[in-house]
Amino acid sequence: MGLIDTLTVNSAVAAYGTRKLLTAYAGSCMRVRRSSDNAELDIGFDGTTGELDTVALLAYTGAGNGFVRTWYDQSGNGINILNATAGNQPRIVNAGVVELMDAKPAVRFLSASSTKLESAANAMANATYFAGGNVLTACAYLCATAATQFNLFNLRATADSWQGFNSDCYDGNFNVTRLNITGAGIPNTNRRVFTSMRTATALEYRVDGTLLGHQNNAQGLSTTFVQLGLSLSGTYYDGHIGELIVQASNNTSDRYSLELDQGSRYGVTIAAPAGAVSGAELVNAMLQTNVETTFKFVYALRTLLAVAAGNATGLNGANPVFTAVNGATNRVQATVTGETRTVTSRDGSLGSDAFTAPSAASQALANAVLAAAVEGGVTIKGAIRLLMAYLHGNATGLDSSPAFKSHAGSKTRITGTIDSGARTITTVDTTD
Repeated sequence: MGLIDTLTVNSAVAAYGTRKLLTAYAGSCMRVRRSSDNAELDIGFDGTTGELDTVALLAYTGAGNGFVRTWYDQSGNGINILNATAGNQPRIVNAGVVELMDAKPAVRFLSASSTKLESAANAMANATYFAGGNVLTACAYLCATAATQFNLFNLRATADSWQGFNSDCYDGNFNVTRLNITGAGIPNTNRRVFTSMRTATALEYRVDGTLLGHQNNAQGLSTTFVQLGLSLSGTYYDGHIGELIVQASNNTSDRYSLELDQGSRYGVTIAAPAGAVSGAELVNAMLQTNVETTFKFVYALRTLLAVAAGNATGLNGANPVFTAVNGATNRVQATVTGETRTVTSRDGSLGSDAFTAPSAASQALANAVLAAAVEGGVTIKGAIRLLMAYLHGNATGLDSSPAFKSHAGSKTRITGTIDSGARTITTVDTTD
């Protein structure tokens, strides 16, 4: 699945990358000119990894250089960006070596050669693609020189630029209500992820998830084409660009998803949004959440591990015991009289559990995760309860009408009937 497929709002207007960004896209990644004879060839994606097919690329360019003549749009809108002038094309292979950004292929723009890529003049008309006034962009890059960082890309009309990353970022018409982000204190020569988001009333710019600037905006759109490697003032960018995605959206969740994915791909740490819960915080809260009475989720998992590890003895005798994976702790002990099993002790701990008190936000998220359905109306919490009933709840009537009771013995979780060897579940109760 491509990155764009995972977004809440799949409204890609243009998408350029060195990996497949949309599953449905069946075209090539880029058209490459080789230096040895100036011949050109479309290079696609590796069928297994979805990455730029570097094997085919190097087989074509050999020990020479390879230059990007066309970077194909994967959105399906055909807004390809190109440069037909050989001397001004950015580079993808340098002396037989693929250009890389954190071990991933990336296009190298060279300010000394005035390199750029741009779409046809009216390929991205706002009336066609941005009628709602909402635009989200995400661009992964590695600048070679500090002076050219702000010349990354533009979504622009002939005489103005309303959304891009250059010394002056404009929200509407040229030189009107501009947002200047020069000197924002960004480390210029590290790998970065730039995002911008525009609505009918606001405009904001971020680098690595950190807000650079935000302002109210009442200007109309005037976008007609996309341009990489050149600022509005005519200054060229010097460095790598890994990918650029343009969406007709103002979805903040998608912005963060784009930042995280591009950050993960290119080794960039993304600042979490205010109030966000980290994965570690969520896991901490989930493990401490009671799934039944005072029995924590982590204890239930440890009991299940005891069974999975095969550390269960006396199952056919009078005193069954489930021992922890390490064999050091008896998770569950019981006595059996006839068909009646009575749990006599339970131990879900590991001695000293290094948990921290969960925040309200992480606890709320943990509760929401445990409330997610896994089959029919059975939630994750409910499934754990049923497994606990099966493993060590007081089970009766195993040869006739079996009933599995809850961890505390106060609820009958599962009941059924047996007829000529056929077992039929008649009742499932996963409630508190």
